[in-house]
Amino acid sequence: MAGPIARQTAAEGVVLVPLALIALGILAYGLWKRPVDSPEPKLPRWRRLVFALGIAAVSLQGVLFAAFWIWPSISRDHLLFGQWAFCVHVSFVVAFSCLFTGKGASRWLLLLSCALLFSFSFLIIASS
Repeated sequence: MAGPIARQTAAEGVVLVPLALIALGILAYGLWKRPVDSPEPKLPRWRRLVFALGIAAVSLQGVLFAAFWIWPSISRDHLLFGQWAFCVHVSFVVAFSCLFTGKGASRWLLLLSCALLFSFSFLIIASS
């Protein structure tokens, strides 16, 4: 028989895992939807470079989020967890500010993925 704590943990997992998979799926779809050769006028070079930096930062967010679940020693080691949390915060600030320079649907999908991944990571940090 499962106790109330085990049931609560299972219920949280049932809610968190699909939402995390949705956030990572939005990230993948946003990267796939990225305009490479669009017939519309091209963005200035600086905007394309800053948007590429934002794509790299939101991809780093996805890798950091997945690494927390794949590599369980992050949550046990306080120093490693602090470094992980710092990297999550820095990648969010860089990604969120740089992705606004993009154009089209990929900008909004990547911003949504950035916000979702950061909110889930923030909840992980706040619960520790």
